[in-house]
Amino acid sequence: MNFQITTLNVVPPSAHPDLLWQRYLVPNPDKDGKFKASLEEWKRVTAFQPGAVYSAAYGRWKRALTSKPDMLLHEAKVEGRLLTGSGLASVFETALLLHPVYGVPYLSGSSLRGALRAALAVTHPTEAATLFGSEPQPSGTAAESITAGYISVFDALWVPGSSRTPLSLDVLTVHHPDYYGGTGAPTDFDQPTPVNFITGRGKFLFALQAPNAEWKEYVRKLLEFTLRFRGVGAKKSAGYGRFLSAAPPLAPPV
Repeated sequence: MNFQITTLNVVPPSAHPDLLWQRYLVPNPDKDGKFKASLEEWKRVTAFQPGAVYSAAYGRWKRALTSKPDMLLHEAKVEGRLLTGSGLASVFETALLLHPVYGVPYLSGSSLRGALRAALAVTHPTEAATLFGSEPQPSGTAAESITAGYISVFDALWVPGSSRTPLSLDVLTVHHPDYYGGTGAPTDFDQPTPVNFITGRGKFLFALQAPNAEWKEYVRKLLEFTLRFRGVGAKKSAGYGRFLSAAPPLAPPV
């Protein structure tokens, strides 16, 4: 079954991208019975513009964070593309974590906390558990208690105007579908299968609150190192989720 977005001409550019799939996506049978959307429909979704409403909400959010003591606000640009929430439920093979109200891509504070804790735990596991909390333990084990940590990690939101659009269309091409499906050997006669998916781009504002000025500087170094060299989100080994800061990249904190 093929799917198609209907009445696109009446959909404003600021329409929530998820609504385009969930509200305007209707069955459109084809002779092959395949489940996909046309390239033109993917492009219409990635043309999403959040508009002035999101800019106003972002400004209020940033001002509220700035008023907090020992608050670290760090703006960084995605070097290529950002893919987060790819395992979420979706009518397609991949998904992207979008803000439930404004439709822009963002990084949840919980996933960013996990990335920072994992980066620090490589060399300083005790400090990682103290700053960002202990990892969840299986129920019934001796180490069942969980600590919250001393660093508050907020969601990282897309910076308005930092790119032409917050979303970008990407593609992953499977060159040997029969081989990966376990039904045949890879040959030069296989028909490649392109898989479209949506990614985020532009700048994001990261916000963390430390217990004091000394820890704030320590966490800043850790954040810059993690974003530049380890990345966040999915497909990090392929170069996704790497961020460039205005300042030169720092060595890991010691």
